[in-house]
Amino acid sequence: IAQAAQSVIEVGCWKGRSTFALGAACHGTVTAVDHWQGGKDEPEHIRQAAQTGDIYADFMRNVGHLKNVIPMRSASIEAAAQALAADVVFLDGGHSYEETRADIQAWRGKARNVLCGHDFDWDTVRRAVTDELGVGVETGPGSIWFYLINKQEEKSIAA
Repeated sequence: IAQAAQSVIEVGCWKGRSTFALGAACHGTVTAVDHWQGGKDEPEHIRQAAQTGDIYADFMRNVGHLKNVIPMRSASIEAAAQALAADVVFLDGGHSYEETRADIQAWRGKARNVLCGHDFDWDTVRRAVTDELGVGVETGPGSIWFYLINKQEEKSIAA
């Protein structure tokens, strides 16, 4: 998906593993949104790492050489209010039902072509995605979920 996109927003980047893949594949910009503090639903070792280390520095060591990656150090909902639209929005921030649902609500209107995310195998994420997006959600490898914006608009127009 990133190869065909001119712009990607990734919400929840942590140390930049997926950001690296997106940045290497995308010919345009990748906006990396995170506060780099860990989420409330994360395992204790993740929260501890955020408190004792500099996760943002780790992130920059991993992706700082990619000139098309633009870090946006912000909480998800605040970033959504400021961000411009992108071809693809990839959600991998908070994993609670409430956080996932709020992210979908905040970012859905920013995705021009694809709204997608990670961890569809988490019950909380799957329920929030399904409740917000309904039957138009498709799944891919690695617990990825995606929602094709234009496909859903075509269905709405045809109905």
